[in-house]
Amino acid sequence: MLLRMMTILLGITLLFIPSVYSDTCSDYTKDLKVYISWRPYDEGESWLYTWQANKIQKQKASYLPKERINVRLGASDKRSESLPQSLMQPDDKRFDTPYEISRNGELLIAAIYRNTFALDPSKIFALIDIKRKRIIRILEAGDFVHSLAWSPDGNYFAVLYSKDVTKKTLKRFLPLNLFADLVGHPISYDTFYLSIYDAAGTLLCTQNIIEKIPIGEGYLDWGIRGT
Repeated sequence: MLLRMMTILLGITLLFIPSVYSDTCSDYTKDLKVYISWRPYDEGESWLYTWQANKIQKQKASYLPKERINVRLGASDKRSESLPQSLMQPDDKRFDTPYEISRNGELLIAAIYRNTFALDPSKIFALIDIKRKRIIRILEAGDFVHSLAWSPDGNYFAVLYSKDVTKKTLKRFLPLNLFADLVGHPISYDTFYLSIYDAAGTLLCTQNIIEKIPIGEGYLDWGIRGT
């Protein structure tokens, strides 16, 4: 009888323990801006997403990723040579864009690639302690990490990533897409997500931003620093 009562009490207790993870990120997105463009750099198809009153707000905006280090550039960036690449060399890998250092200069988030000039899309990134020169955690998100950003207070970092959903959309059968497949330049469709982690690398939330867009690109701007 006592054992049964303890089991019931334990079950009730567990019901009231708040879950850390959430499928909405509105609690963490103050001052965070998400820029997404499809058929890249077409200003008519570029949007800014922000959060107000716990809801995503969407408005047209210019897409200006140039000079940023926290957005994937497609090829190795010379600025990444200043990163602690020795941590990756034993595995013939490297850190490269997107990457960003926390405002106090102590922590780094950076995408991980094979050590080549052309950077294939990567879904792997690392949280690094710069002062101690050690990798805290290696993390994975979706199929393609597009952008990384630290919160202004350094307590959180954000990851903008996408998943390839080409096979799940009927848009792939549109005449233009069929022709693109025929000539060897297939058009992919992606769904974009935002994830927020704490400074220890614990996932706090993931939120869907936009679904099934062709040849999508995106970057994050959190607070006053964007480059």
